[in-house]
Amino acid sequence: MRGSDDARMPRKLRQRLDREPGLKAELEERARESDGQPLCPACGVRPVNHSRTGFCRTCSYRRLSQAYAEREAEEEAAREYRRLKARAKRRTTCRECGVEYSPRLNSEGRVSDRQVCPSCREEEGDG
Repeated sequence: MRGSDDARMPRKLRQRLDREPGLKAELEERARESDGQPLCPACGVRPVNHSRTGFCRTCSYRRLSQAYAEREAEEEAAREYRRLKARAKRRTTCRECGVEYSPRLNSEGRVSDRQVCPSCREEEGDG
């Protein structure tokens, strides 16, 4: 028969405790360790147990995840910036009409020496 403390636990937790016999001892040990410790400044719910960050494990991992996502976004923005900068650097003026355009690279990855924009190139082909 279960004690009154077990009856107040959520059903999923009771079921998991029945399946995993060592879990109850682990949770009780965590509860004893947390007595008297300061609470996490980020959430104010769990005790500080991550010595390097000064937060609870959950908040530490959430902050790491956020920092990683921000870093990925910054790297993506930097790649986009470099791509646009290189494209602008390649911009050239058409010898025929004087319009600025971004030349396409040939099969060797180089810009054509002709320096004629696509519209002038079409006119050459029609004539």
